Amino acid sequence: MNLYFGARIPEWALHTDLVIDISLIAAVCVVIPSVDVEFGFLFLWIVFFAALYLSLRSFLFYWLYVSVAYAVVVFRATAPAEATRMWIPLVGTGLVLGFVTVGLVSMLRQSSDLDPLTKLPNRRAWDRRTEEEFERAKRNTTILSMVVIDIDDFKMVNDRDGHQAGDELLCLLADAWRQRVRGGGDFVARLGGDEFGFLAPETDAQEIVQVMQRLETLMPEGVSCSFGASSWDGMGTLADLFRDADEAMYRAKRQRKLAR
Repeated sequence: MNLYFGARIPEWALHTDLVIDISLIAAVCVVIPSVDVEFGFLFLWIVFFAALYLSLRSFLFYWLYVSVAYAVVVFRATAPAEATRMWIPLVGTGLVLGFVTVGLVSMLRQSSDLDPLTKLPNRRAWDRRTEEEFERAKRNTTILSMVVIDIDDFKMVNDRDGHQAGDELLCLLADAWRQRVRGGGDFVARLGGDEFGFLAPETDAQEIVQVMQRLETLMPEGVSCSFGASSWDGMGTLADLFRDADEAMYRAKRQRKLAR
């Protein structure tokens, strides 16, 4: 999660803050008699926040924690019958509100992460996924490889055959490459224009060459692509990894033009 000024809050810190908030609200309501138990609406705000920004599992955890905390508050402050009458609407509202929020957020995230033409993940999704896989590779000391792909003379296709033909070519390649994605973490995305990215966790420099060769066999007749690959072996940053793949792709493109 990002703050207003762009600083990133570690997830553990966010969870710690929410647990402390729930505990403090419950403690204040129980210890100070003058505090109205109707402060329970603050619990709803916490549940809503968890549903908005966290995973479904985390939301369910905080909903359960809030339910227990509010039960302690109302059953200590009022008679059992009155406490039950107050407790059920709040926890029920929190559950419904949370599930609706999680569903809406999931739909919005999915639509914002997809390229509308090819239905592949877009650059935003690529950046997030590569960051996640890079951090995982560093944590587990595993290899990570990526491929940057650019369609050769794509502008010529648009100029000669029209933009619809260009769009059809992009969709054709996206469908073909999507089917080649292996289970276990491989990821293909449209980075923009006629450029694509292919991420391959736990794939070394030799294996990524084989991946490129398999992707190249899926090219339609008369169409070629330039491929550039790089592998991370524990040195350098994610930006270095992408830059190396991008530069390798442009070298391949220049060599293709010289060979004509």
